[in-house]
Amino acid sequence: VLTLPWEAPQSLRTITVIPAVITLITIGIAFIWKTGSSARLPAARTGTAAFIAVLLAAITYTNLNAYFVEQANSPEVYAAYSTAETLMARDLADQAERGYTPMVSRQFRHSLVATLFGHRFPRTTIAAPLNIPIDPQLVWLGATIYLEPHEAGFYDTLKSYYPSADFREIRPPMGGDVMYYSAYISREELVAAQGLMSRRAMADGEVVEEIKQSTDSAWRLEAVGEEPPFAVEWEGALHITHPGQYTMVLISDSPAKALLDGAVILSNDKPKVTIEPAVGLHTLELRSSVEDTDGALRLLWRPPPRPPKEGEQTTAEEGIAEQTLKPIAAGNLYHGDVRPVGLAGRFFKGITDAADADDVAPDAMRVTPGVSGGFWYDSVVEGEHLAIWDGSLNVPESGLYRFRFGDVHGEMRMILDGDEIIDTRGEREAEVELTAGKHRIRLEYLTSGGSRFEVLWAPPGQQESRIAPEYLSPAPEYMFFRVIDGE
Repeated sequence: VLTLPWEAPQSLRTITVIPAVITLITIGIAFIWKTGSSARLPAARTGTAAFIAVLLAAITYTNLNAYFVEQANSPEVYAAYSTAETLMARDLADQAERGYTPMVSRQFRHSLVATLFGHRFPRTTIAAPLNIPIDPQLVWLGATIYLEPHEAGFYDTLKSYYPSADFREIRPPMGGDVMYYSAYISREELVAAQGLMSRRAMADGEVVEEIKQSTDSAWRLEAVGEEPPFAVEWEGALHITHPGQYTMVLISDSPAKALLDGAVILSNDKPKVTIEPAVGLHTLELRSSVEDTDGALRLLWRPPPRPPKEGEQTTAEEGIAEQTLKPIAAGNLYHGDVRPVGLAGRFFKGITDAADADDVAPDAMRVTPGVSGGFWYDSVVEGEHLAIWDGSLNVPESGLYRFRFGDVHGEMRMILDGDEIIDTRGEREAEVELTAGKHRIRLEYLTSGGSRFEVLWAPPGQQESRIAPEYLSPAPEYMFFRVIDGE
């Protein structure tokens, strides 16, 4: 009665009633003893003592069995007393002492227990796609990451981006549900994922590959000893960390073009564009045919002003610096396993019917990698809103697939290849025969507050699980829209 539902039960809150409980039990036993011992029948008097002995033995056994057997071997009891926060905080302190920067779910960051054990170490809140992938400039020797169970989508995303890192699912010793997820990613692994893959194809067939740490090349410095003409290709992923309008400019002395999410946005004829991209990862490609090594190839951009972080103050000089055109640096460039995965999300306030959404500019856009286990403490847009995710489901093999909605806060529909297959207002699961390859998928989600939903599938011959991010590709047509073309 006296325990708050969001905190661990504490005996100290009820310890003062223990004397009263003992008194009531004693009164009950005394009443039985007095009544039985004063009975006229000898058998009743003898039986009273036996009855009380059996009653006390039964009470003793019940308590001992409940405490030392049932509860001692229960994963739920093991995890109920701030166990996840305690284990996480102890490990966080150990990892921080070896030079790893802690990044945690919001609940872990503000947890009283975590603060008690790890108060000496500042913790950063982690959330995709805002700071996943992880910029190595924000960590020291590496990143140690702790995620709550309902942020399993973030965990899947990190596993997809950094497959060689150390990932763990922390469960009670006797089994049971995950208490929290942890990941340990070295700074070397984070650095290795940054930059664009550059390829120069020579006329004799030789190909020179390297990792570019910015979108800037002066061929006289980089292509020493190489004779033109040669073809150049830069490819990788561009991480958009905050919303707004981005101006991009292409500078090239040879024929060149830049592609974002597969669409040409810049060329020699149209060297400047202003776009509004979704927050998250986008495919980025630059192609050129270099005809003179005295030339250069540069992709410059001017991001919108970055919102200040909690407690941060931006000077006027820093604000001016952010508004200048400059090459895109490694902090926003990635290659290899760090690529766009998940679905392209659009968020609309004041719209409840998805049929009205395609003709309206969204209030926010995000590339959502962990869409099969979506959860946000703070919704992308406030209040009642409609969210639509579009993309492709990359089916690994032909067969019968079962889809199901788990815990959904609000109303949700899944449309596959143009057909609605499940809806929370009706059937929450369905079986569909699919061929191997890409299938168009759309999720429509209407919620009045915090976002929480779960999308599960069971491929042929496999157990039900979350849809891993690598099986989902965002729809290119919903990744950005042009604001201004050319000058």
